[in-house]
Amino acid sequence: DIVRPQVDILIGMFHAGTNAEYDKAETTARGLPNGNASKLVAEQVPGFDVILAGHSHKRIPNKKITIKTTKKNPLIINAGSKAYNLGVAQLILKKEMGSFSLIEKNGWLEPMKEVKASPAIISLTQYYHEKTLDYIHTVIGKLKQPLLGKDSRLKDTPYIELINKAQLDYSGADISFAASFNDRLNIPPGIIQVKDAYSMYRFENYLYVIEMTGKQIKDFLEFSSKYYIYKNGKLKTNPDFAGYNFDVAEGVSYDIILINKPGNRIQNLIFLKNHKLLQADKIYKVVMNSYRATGGGGHLASAGIKNPRFLSKSNVEMRTILIDYIKKIGVIDMEIDNNWKLVY
Repeated sequence: DIVRPQVDILIGMFHAGTNAEYDKAETTARGLPNGNASKLVAEQVPGFDVILAGHSHKRIPNKKITIKTTKKNPLIINAGSKAYNLGVAQLILKKEMGSFSLIEKNGWLEPMKEVKASPAIISLTQYYHEKTLDYIHTVIGKLKQPLLGKDSRLKDTPYIELINKAQLDYSGADISFAASFNDRLNIPPGIIQVKDAYSMYRFENYLYVIEMTGKQIKDFLEFSSKYYIYKNGKLKTNPDFAGYNFDVAEGVSYDIILINKPGNRIQNLIFLKNHKLLQADKIYKVVMNSYRATGGGGHLASAGIKNPRFLSKSNVEMRTILIDYIKKIGVIDMEIDNNWKLVY
């Protein structure tokens, strides 16, 4: 209401997808905002001429569209991902009495496949590009056995154990939560470089340490177990539960009883510092990434935590923490403890 009278064109740019139903049930149940609300804004917030969406990587529109009416129905564009397409909004205005009125909007996606890189941009970035290549090929340690992502969401693996142990080493927490961000990871034995750490950990997360009770930790893991669907003796993954939201823990051991429904799947939850059952009312220090600690995925909300008690936050990215940990241990020769397993 404040901006609209001052401008001829009003464009909203949101890191949010257009399918508001995608995870609506989960977010609503846990008091979280809708992460894909761009179309809701287009429909319910008057005044926008164009809305540029994101987050979902869905390409919109599929073909060129023309909108003649100007007061309603904002033009919505989502270029997708990885610069495969350029989103184009063509706005046709008419000058009247010293001001402009919008009479037509056209929108389409322009494929970038055949577009050559600008020599000027290449010239400006070449030095930094080469420096980046030098950096990512820096040797940080040695690897005794392959690090594979293939089964990292089905059983304890050296890949996720390495991440969890790096988090525990940095934070001094009792328990660590981490997810497999790359189930296609394949790092062969030999030298390990900075680029390999980036392959293991794809996101720019930081680390948080928060307080959680034993019950909240169990509820967190129960929520994570929704990743699995077990029916008629067959194991499948839940299409509505992203793999990067399947967290596993280190510092505790537990079984995931697949025949049970989520909410009653986590059994034999043992605190490994004393090898006793995790106490429901005792407070533990738990380390997790910043996305999870600030509500991402809905795990904390499912455990009844809306305002976590933060004990610490890292001042460097988790990828830097992982790199430093690999440098510290020198040789990666992980002996997995099989602290969690699926029970059919």
